[in-house]
Amino acid sequence: LMKRMESSIESFRLTLDRMRGSIELTLEKIAAFNQNPVASRNYYCGLDDTIHVSEWDEEDEREENYLSIGKNIKVELADMELDQWEDSLTHDLMVIRELLDQARQIDAARDNKLAELKRIIADKMNNPINGENHKVLIFTAFADTAEYLYENLYRYCRSLGLNTAVVTGSTQGKTSIEGFPGDFNTILTCFSPASKGRDAIYTSGIASTATIDVLIGTD
Repeated sequence: LMKRMESSIESFRLTLDRMRGSIELTLEKIAAFNQNPVASRNYYCGLDDTIHVSEWDEEDEREENYLSIGKNIKVELADMELDQWEDSLTHDLMVIRELLDQARQIDAARDNKLAELKRIIADKMNNPINGENHKVLIFTAFADTAEYLYENLYRYCRSLGLNTAVVTGSTQGKTSIEGFPGDFNTILTCFSPASKGRDAIYTSGIASTATIDVLIGTD
């Protein structure tokens, strides 16, 4: 969660909400088991029932291998200390709901980190380092943050005369250019047309003339 909060308030908020939903689901399963333990004797639960591993980014799975246990180990609820686990989950849920209530108060208009990023982009636009180069490349560890930045930057960048795109490993790419293809290679080629040889690759169509100035992506 600290890594998510460092990345963006949106990534932090979405992860909290996923955890909230997963814990609520697990508590429902425990309650159902307690009501009829005989009928639920063969009911299994694993860590991935509490935290859905598929919801986490590839970066998390590479760096946080503690999540992998839920993919392989299933435990019968009848063999668990359910009262203690239920108490712990209930406490976690209370904390997560409190954090969510606070996180939801910080929208894009109140996001100082986003405001600073806009200032940096405007400064690059007004004071290009080499000639008229207005290119901006924004890296983030999480796809949630990349999508959040794109949704809250592309209109602002358009007001500065800049075209924006986002690429991640988990979703189709998007650009602020109407009709532009969203595949990874086309976006990168039009972000760096000289080094990628755009003129030789695309001789017609929107990709042959369009240029992307601001590229947001996961590393």
